[in-house]
Amino acid sequence: MKTKNIILLILAAILAASSKGEEVESFDVTKMQKQLIPYENEQIIRYIDSAGQAVDITIIKSEQTWIRGDFEEDDEYVIRRRKSTTLKSELENFEIDLFFYPKYDHLTENYSGWFCIDIKLNTTDWWCHFFYSDEDGNLTSDYPYYIIETHKSLEINGKVYCDVVEQRYTGLAYDDRVVDSYLFYNKTYGILQIDRDGKNILTIVPDEDKGNNSPGMIDYFDLPLAEHSVR
Repeated sequence: MKTKNIILLILAAILAASSKGEEVESFDVTKMQKQLIPYENEQIIRYIDSAGQAVDITIIKSEQTWIRGDFEEDDEYVIRRRKSTTLKSELENFEIDLFFYPKYDHLTENYSGWFCIDIKLNTTDWWCHFFYSDEDGNLTSDYPYYIIETHKSLEINGKVYCDVVEQRYTGLAYDDRVVDSYLFYNKTYGILQIDRDGKNILTIVPDEDKGNNSPGMIDYFDLPLAEHSVR
């Protein structure tokens, strides 16, 4: 019902703008950008946590919604489709939120977007990894405290993954403490591993049911990220 109400409000805004002769700008997520977040509702992924124990992370939300005025430069006649997903541990003390926002650059005619991953250990201890994406879903980052590179292949917990994005964030967390975080991400499986301050936070457990537990199994993307490595 909530989603339905939001859609109705946006349609009302479009009709109101049209009646005033105003042009409504809408920015959608491209097909390849949608694939940056591979999770589905109620999907369960098993990880190893910082204590070395297996923990199940559940996708409690995965949706695409039209939003209005979410950026400072937006006016009331700009709407964007946002893709968002929330992962939560079974004990509900660990949460990860992923967001993708599209953006069109009129100067370069580049249909790009922002991809954010918020990692929350609790209500006060959380930090963010941040990427740019082109319309083909290739990730880059140009902030000095976000270092990114891609691995053509990388073994994690006994399985070899292809085109893994590795990003380091060194900066302030929400509570102003300094963190040094490494994130390993793959378009096929999403979050593969998170390290913080020299300690492993999460490491994915290969899915034996899908027959991909072999170290020789490699996942391929339609567009290899390795060709777009940024150091």
